[in-house]
Amino acid sequence: MKLTCTKQPNHFKKSLNSIFLFAFLLFSLTIFLQNTVSGKVVDEKGKPVSGANIFIEGTYDGTSSTEMGEF
Repeated sequence: MKLTCTKQPNHFKKSLNSIFLFAFLLFSLTIFLQNTVSGKVVDEKGKPVSGANIFIEGTYDGTSSTEMGEF
């Protein structure tokens, strides 16, 4: 009995390439869309406000200021 090795179908290779391309584009897009916001919260006298809540308007993304008022 002679065993022969057959090649994988060409459509399998195309599908695999498409999956890798999609994953690469998705990964690139998520890195591109990350932004950093920083600043300092002060009161009327210019003193830092610690523990102030800072939110991006219209989202649930936010943080709190440090003891020095920085975020």
